[in-house]
Amino acid sequence: MKDTSRLYISTFLLLANLAVIYLFWWAHSGIFFSNPWASGSPAIALGRLAGLLLQFVLLIQLVLIGRIAFIERALGFDRLNRLHRLVGYWLVVLIFAHPLLLTIGYGLLNGQPAPAAFIGIVAGFDEVLQAVIGVLLLLAVIALSIPWVRRKVRYESWHAIHLLTYVALWLAFGHQTESGGDFVQRSFFVYWYVLNGIVVGMFFLYRFLRPFALWYRHRFFVERVVQEGPDTWSIYIAGRNMQAFHFEPGQFAIIHLLSRGLWPGHPFSFSREYDGATLRFTIKALGDATKLVAGLKQGVRVLIDGPLGKFTSSRAKTGRYLLIAGGIGITPLRALVAELSAKGKDVVVLYGVRSASQAALLGELKTLLPAMHLFISDSLEGMPSDALQGQIDATAIAKLVPDAAGRDAYVCGPPPMMDAVTDELKSIGVPARQIHTERFAF
Repeated sequence: MKDTSRLYISTFLLLANLAVIYLFWWAHSGIFFSNPWASGSPAIALGRLAGLLLQFVLLIQLVLIGRIAFIERALGFDRLNRLHRLVGYWLVVLIFAHPLLLTIGYGLLNGQPAPAAFIGIVAGFDEVLQAVIGVLLLLAVIALSIPWVRRKVRYESWHAIHLLTYVALWLAFGHQTESGGDFVQRSFFVYWYVLNGIVVGMFFLYRFLRPFALWYRHRFFVERVVQEGPDTWSIYIAGRNMQAFHFEPGQFAIIHLLSRGLWPGHPFSFSREYDGATLRFTIKALGDATKLVAGLKQGVRVLIDGPLGKFTSSRAKTGRYLLIAGGIGITPLRALVAELSAKGKDVVVLYGVRSASQAALLGELKTLLPAMHLFISDSLEGMPSDALQGQIDATAIAKLVPDAAGRDAYVCGPPPMMDAVTDELKSIGVPARQIHTERFAF
């Protein structure tokens, strides 16, 4: 099935479920609008709708981060992550709108000030306390997702705290089904259970069960670890039936190395093309966990969730390629180079590093593709004679690749570098649709 078909089906399911929620809500809460003075304030109805949408948005968040194959292939990891962050803003609005609107509504209905109305809601409805706990958990998760806060938090800590979202979802669901005013009709009650059950079931199937299913089939283990630079290592992973584990160059996987300190999953790109025998991930020591890769022992078991991502040649709009890497961002491009050069494609690589010692996989790249240019921005010690000093900018691109506007540009590296290079490419006429990136930033 084509990616566009998957996208259309996903959009239809989203809108169809929103329509069903609206119809059930209106059937039971519409009276607040048609006869507000007899039945209560319309704010009560809007508060109920905000609560239903809050739960629905939580389910959407699970879909976006669930690595569900159908959705991931339609949108790609990068776009799903961006949508996940944007949908998070709606969560904030709904988290506050739901109790605020109900407080206003019941306050007007009973002639009470807001504090008294809120206390009445907490005391008079079932499971409200657990909903309050759920809201606090969600707010904690959202607070840690604020960019300037997120940058100060270790990936492992951020990931562990995000598990609280599942607890909040369960608490919110229990509160709704126990005290939600729109659940008096059994058909809506059943629909809500089925909808939540399907989404949560698919989430756990793809997010947690699939890696174990893949391990059962392939029994992945660390075959060897090879040092590629002062702080960079390649992990070679073998197993059984490896010819059945397919991936496209440019894709990545979430890998769990079952060794002390390395259990949490991290996304790493395949740094070598498919060969049906081993997988290779080239990792730079950037954090507490990745620093432990150097001491990884042969035979360590590995859980793999993947392949994932759409940073592949299938996205290309032209028949020519410009691959631009910054630092360890060379890993997916190394696999792409092998694929494209084997097909006889016109490929140019620009590879930027701070020093020559940080140019991982450089020898392999030069063997595969003579048409590559190494840029060194800081330390010139040990700089190869054919390397260029400076950074990859519009001037350098236009000089080395004068036909860049007619190529598909694949850019991978630290997020600031990708942003800067993307702007530079656009400034020399490369259409946005021909610029491809994929980010792992959490």
